[in-house]
Amino acid sequence: MFWLALGYPLLAHLAVMLHDRRLEWLALVWLLGISIGGALIHRRPWAWIVLIAGSALLYWLVVAGNGLYALYIPPAAIPAALFALFAGSLRAGQTPLVTRIARAMHEGPLPEDLVIYTRHVTQLWCGVCAALFVSAVLLALFAAPPLWSLMTNVIHYLLLGAVFVLEYAYRRIRFRHHEHDGLFRYLRRLARTRIRI
Repeated sequence: MFWLALGYPLLAHLAVMLHDRRLEWLALVWLLGISIGGALIHRRPWAWIVLIAGSALLYWLVVAGNGLYALYIPPAAIPAALFALFAGSLRAGQTPLVTRIARAMHEGPLPEDLVIYTRHVTQLWCGVCAALFVSAVLLALFAAPPLWSLMTNVIHYLLLGAVFVLEYAYRRIRFRHHEHDGLFRYLRRLARTRIRI
């Protein structure tokens, strides 16, 4: 599902750069499909109804000339939702999200130094998501569509990847006394990890 999700920013960026309404529609339908992907894979009837009805509604939106405006929503909404998810897990009585992920991936109890560290990483992701949200809103308001698209559909994703890899590299150095997976094995294990949000 992760690799399919990468198709949305590519389609959205191409739609903006080529001024192609068909690509606008395809990008929006792709995003809708990704958002209900689990239910589609499990052949839930309601998900197929939502996809078909949503595709028709999005087609009308694009034909009416509002497809570009609809494309402005996900780059702000996605980091806002992620911020809410990370920040909500930092409330009193809650377990920070990155701590939950680390516990689900770790064999045995998570060492105390990693419990503290994963709380800080959760705070880091709150900051990153907040910055991406503010950037997406400011770019939507003040930048030309090509610059907005380049930043939100390309640069923002590269920044997310860079933060992820740099945090991983820092953790391997800072906590070298703990056993670590290689990056690709870590990514495979992370993709298979199931936690309750």
